[in-house]
Amino acid sequence: MFLGVNRLVGCCAVLCCLGTDPLLRGTDRESPNPAPQTLSKIDKDLLDDISRRSFRYFLEQTDPRTGLVFDRALTNGKPVEDRLSHRRVASIAATGFGLTAFCIAADHRWIGREMARERVLAALRFFASGAAQEHGWFYHFMDGATGARVWHSEVSSIDTAWLLAGILSVRACFQGEQEIADLATAIYNRVDFPWMMEGSQISFAHGWTPEKGFLRTGGILTANS
Repeated sequence: MFLGVNRLVGCCAVLCCLGTDPLLRGTDRESPNPAPQTLSKIDKDLLDDISRRSFRYFLEQTDPRTGLVFDRALTNGKPVEDRLSHRRVASIAATGFGLTAFCIAADHRWIGREMARERVLAALRFFASGAAQEHGWFYHFMDGATGARVWHSEVSSIDTAWLLAGILSVRACFQGEQEIADLATAIYNRVDFPWMMEGSQISFAHGWTPEKGFLRTGGILTANS
């Protein structure tokens, strides 16, 4: 059975929300100033256990050289061995989630700050100088070990946005680390936002490929989102 990183992140977000008592007992007739609610010890322990287990995905399924996070793995933690489709395939969205996860792990002392720093730097160095990009935007799917484009995937606007969110998170988390700050800033400043808007005043293209140019199918990301 596959464990996809987007499903993992989504499930954790739902569980964290369900752990708050007001959402479980909400009503349309709630008072305008409800009393603050706190989690019980057993709820806190449950959320901590789920969070630690979720982080293990990013710890175990990240290539240490490129910092790329594999898009999916088997539920037993082993890599996908389907040579024709998913073996070693990483996604930049998963990598963005992973960068943020390493910040959280360091803050909660699930791993040492130095280990988190080294993992973060590997990804930043790769995206700053090793990853293929077009006007600062990155391909959606890459070979986790080499960074090569996979499946003729698109240079993705939304998935690059998830990646950038992680990159900006580590810049804020590791304040005082000059190399992290410099690399993160350089990656972000390189992004040519008007290029991905393709002349539009209100929206970004879904993506771009060298074979087909800009992609407007599959929806758009509005500039006001």
